[in-house]
Amino acid sequence: MVSCRQWIAAVALGVFVLPALAACGAPSSGASTGSAGSSTAPASPTVHIAETGSSLLYPLFNIWQPDYQKANPGVQISTASTGSGTGISQAIAGLVQIGASDAYMSPSEVQQAPNILNIPLVISAQQINYNLPGMNSTHLRLNGPVLAAIYTGAIRYWDDPKIAALNPGVKLPHRAIVPVRRSDGSGDTFLFTQYLTDTAGAAWKSVGYGTSVTWPTLGTEVAGNGNQGVEAAIKQAPGAIGYVGISWLNQANKDGLGYAALENKDGKFVLPGDATITAAVKAMVANTPANERISLIDAPGATSYPIINFEYAMVSKTQPNAAMAAALKKFLTWALDSNGGNASSYLRQVHFIQLPSSVVKLSQAQIAESSGSRVGGAGPDESARRPRRRVAAARPSGGGLRAWRAGMGSTGGRRPSGGIGHVPRHRRLSLWSVAAAVGAALIPLLLLVTLGVLFVSAWPAVVWNGFAFITKSVWSLGNLYGGTAVVRHGFRAPEGAVYGALPYIVGTVLTSLGALALAVPVGVGVAVSLAEHARGWSGRALGFFIELIAGVPSVVFGLWGFIVLVPWIGRHAGPAIARVLGFIPFFRGPVLSGQGLLAASVVLAAMVLPLVAAVGRDALLRVPREVRDQGRALGLTDWETLRGLVLPLAGPGLIGGVVLALGRALGETMAVLMVSGSGNAIPHALYSPTTTMASAIVVDLDSAFTDSTGMAVHALAELAVVLMLISVMVNLAAPFVGQGVSRVAAMMSAGRDAG
Repeated sequence: MVSCRQWIAAVALGVFVLPALAACGAPSSGASTGSAGSSTAPASPTVHIAETGSSLLYPLFNIWQPDYQKANPGVQISTASTGSGTGISQAIAGLVQIGASDAYMSPSEVQQAPNILNIPLVISAQQINYNLPGMNSTHLRLNGPVLAAIYTGAIRYWDDPKIAALNPGVKLPHRAIVPVRRSDGSGDTFLFTQYLTDTAGAAWKSVGYGTSVTWPTLGTEVAGNGNQGVEAAIKQAPGAIGYVGISWLNQANKDGLGYAALENKDGKFVLPGDATITAAVKAMVANTPANERISLIDAPGATSYPIINFEYAMVSKTQPNAAMAAALKKFLTWALDSNGGNASSYLRQVHFIQLPSSVVKLSQAQIAESSGSRVGGAGPDESARRPRRRVAAARPSGGGLRAWRAGMGSTGGRRPSGGIGHVPRHRRLSLWSVAAAVGAALIPLLLLVTLGVLFVSAWPAVVWNGFAFITKSVWSLGNLYGGTAVVRHGFRAPEGAVYGALPYIVGTVLTSLGALALAVPVGVGVAVSLAEHARGWSGRALGFFIELIAGVPSVVFGLWGFIVLVPWIGRHAGPAIARVLGFIPFFRGPVLSGQGLLAASVVLAAMVLPLVAAVGRDALLRVPREVRDQGRALGLTDWETLRGLVLPLAGPGLIGGVVLALGRALGETMAVLMVSGSGNAIPHALYSPTTTMASAIVVDLDSAFTDSTGMAVHALAELAVVLMLISVMVNLAAPFVGQGVSRVAAMMSAGRDAG
């Protein structure tokens, strides 16, 4: 029978040793895997084109994909809605063939990656959606100064005189405004903030424009990931307003949201539509340069809609191989063809407009620059024809591994029974023991290397920020469009860059502590019930079920929180708590959409509660049964026995479960991101939007990679170091806390006995 130790050694061998051996002996990419001397005809190659980025352009790519693949079976296209910031950064990194973006690349991005082409595919627009029950069929009039005042907090209610002045004769409700913005790096944010920069003057100058900006801290704002996230957040929160790409107009209409008529350069209020978008295009298209990097915002003309844009495909001039270059050129050419991807039958479905012929010619000229000349690249057909290098296997003489195990073959296959070379059986090293030792050594080594790389990456930010990193409340990547780099202490950062992590640190601590406050009492109660009152098959079944829940992916909890919990908090629980405990400032409203500190804490509590219960149950079951019997023999009740004898002995295990739960809560990302509202300020109330350190790293990472100075990535690495230090301190403190709890409980029990 194979022992447990042998199984562990086998796993270590598989994880650490076998992959290394396979890497050493594996054939090069594209080589034939047939036996030596045989030749197999290569299969017809399939080219995979990866696209990611703009959630505004995503619906069109989703429509294009099946039709193009059906007509071109040798090409597979994958498409994803990840935000324009991700599209740009992944195109620059060479991770995708097409990075979709609503925004053209900034000067710093062009400097960082001069080989990336900005190719317009279609023309789009942006709408301003709102959720005013009873008024969503009315197209309210809005302009840049009013929108800037809403997003800076100067206007907080819908019946503000400035909004009323734009809408004479319309009875506006006295309802709080909930500004909704993007949480990710976004071309829609670029378009919206560029419109405010061009039209709101000094009121928006300090914010500027870009795919990521430093939003003013309001305490009432909500953030959504992607156009779909913003649209859903507007739907959930009465009084909300936000900017959404026009390709989501059908969904907004389905959800009953209103959309505004915006004031254009000529002072006219116009709605987004084919005629108004086309009028704006005609007014601006003549200015398009050869590189096609141009803003179409706030075009002149009485009928021009003010927020329109080119939808860009970010494409590298050099592709890995000729086959990829040819397939990519063919697809992009088809996308620009009025009988292909630019056909009205496609564009009408997402409310896009065809490119003018002059812009199509410029895009075609850029497409022609793409080639398969990247050094080291080989197409799938070329790699298949590459001759395979034959390597003669060196066969060890004397039986190889078998002879080594038998004493190097010196006894004819029999193990020696004694002599100088004899090693006692209990001292012999097996292959499994060696593998286990190597694996045990590699794990801490890998951890140390990872931590070392993280600290090295964070060092420039540590020098640049000093202690201000943990004391400032503003996080801004700076001006990536037109700004100049600032040098401090020998390191460069974009103009206006500020990296203050205090809101993220506070958000992490508050959500984690809130989760523990909810989960620990319930989890310990469940553990006591299972360990003390359900010891039979029912206890085992319930324990197994709890362990299964503990393994549920976090995104499932996040989705439950977004669909079920957030609306319930926004409509029922939040207002009820505010009514009862509103005399305490922290529990006072407004509740807004339901996204915020409370929702994040509840979701985290739901995630860690099974962990607390499972570990606590095991800790209680490890307490000998005799302890309970002795308590009863002394005349103690079950509760007195549990409180005075069992819990003190199980205390370290219970504390261990709490520490494990806290560790998971501190590092959780997606579930928190889906329900926290992505606030950029220290939460001032239970319902305030917030962001944790882990979520901030995920949200800002793609935008950070577009910073040509690299300081944004260094700042995120410093944020990761702070998160790691907090986790380490929590784990180091756990044993002392457990011992202290047990000691205090024992002292209290002794005091009760003495009394």
